[in-house]
Parts: sequence; C-alpha cells; structure tokens
Amino acid sequence: MLGDKHEASVLFIGNATTLIICNGFTILTDPTSCTAAGARTWATGSPANG
Repeated sequence: MLGDKHEASVLFIGNATTLIICNGFTILTDPTSCTAAGARTWATGSPANG
C-alpha cells in the first residue's frame, strides 16, 4: 500500500553468499554450494530453446 513502510537488509557473507531479509522473509543465497565454478544454471532447470 502507498505510504506503508518496509524494512529490508542485505548482508554479504563471504564471496558469493548473501542473506536478504525483507518484510519478515529471510533468503539465504549460496550459489557456490550447488554448481561447479563457471557452470551455467537456469531457474527452470534448463536453458530456453530458441
């Protein structure tokens, strides 16, 4: 809603890990734990055809 206040914070932990806290939600990113260095990843699991 217009005029509502939102709280957010971002904490960088190490080289690629980030902790994001926004409006009661907490997200921890750690891209190095699931892929090899230089590997490409897609949210859908595979690249789009085309």
